[in-house]
Amino acid sequence: MQVAIFDYYGVIFNPLTNRPTDGLREFVELLRTQAIHFGVASSSFSGNIQPFLKEQKLDQYFPVVIGSDHVTNTKPDPECYRAVAKAYDTKPADCVVIDDSLAAIAEAKRVGFETVFFGNDLDSFEKIATLLKL
Repeated sequence: MQVAIFDYYGVIFNPLTNRPTDGLREFVELLRTQAIHFGVASSSFSGNIQPFLKEQKLDQYFPVVIGSDHVTNTKPDPECYRAVAKAYDTKPADCVVIDDSLAAIAEAKRVGFETVFFGNDLDSFEKIATLLKL
């Protein structure tokens, strides 16, 4: 894994608190120590994502933001994930997609991305770090 691709709504942004999801900052810091790059792939408009990242001082972690306004086909189509991989000049097999949509996860997996479903038993970044053996 060279690139971790995060969904915005429900993964980075917690709609119940209107804040970043608990443990996000610690998780990206942990990945950062392993030279992992980060991107956001979302069905949300990038004009909504970028101000939130900046306000929460998370923009330094997520230099690549692909929102619905950057793609022709929105999720579950994997076009947004491919766009993040392309921005880093890497292939899907070198990326892990973290998303809370089973349909989007299935499509990402179908085209060769590693995937983590953010939900059910994997509902915290601490649990995901354990799964990824970080």
